[in-house]
Amino acid sequence: METYLPSEVKMSFGTIPIKGVMDGTFITIEPGADTWKKKIGAQSNVGRTRIEDESFRITITLMGSSETNEELTGAFLTDKATGAGQLPFSMTDNSGKDKFFSTNTWIVALPATSKGDDILPVVWILDCERGENIIGGNA
Repeated sequence: METYLPSEVKMSFGTIPIKGVMDGTFITIEPGADTWKKKIGAQSNVGRTRIEDESFRITITLMGSSETNEELTGAFLTDKATGAGQLPFSMTDNSGKDKFFSTNTWIVALPATSKGDDILPVVWILDCERGENIIGGNA
């Protein structure tokens, strides 16, 4: 029987541990582009082109009450002022085999701010130049 424990998904951006994630989907890692582009000719012949894009987009959803929001804001503002905000990012599912790592990762922009009568999500979007994504599942 497989067991997945969301509490065993560990993430960090530079020296910042990512904590206080929202319930539901709290991280999404997407390739920057498809690996292959298909072209179909007039006689139904098919060719493909390899796209050399190794980038990824990382979306992290934190609780509005998470202290990590302040730390990520600081990292973004430092990057904006100095251009020195490309940091390593890692995600490891210690209850399974999924792992992601990138060296040159940056925060795209400050997230939208919302307030209401409940703790609301804060969505951070990061891009990276190149990443290594291992989808191993839980066994």
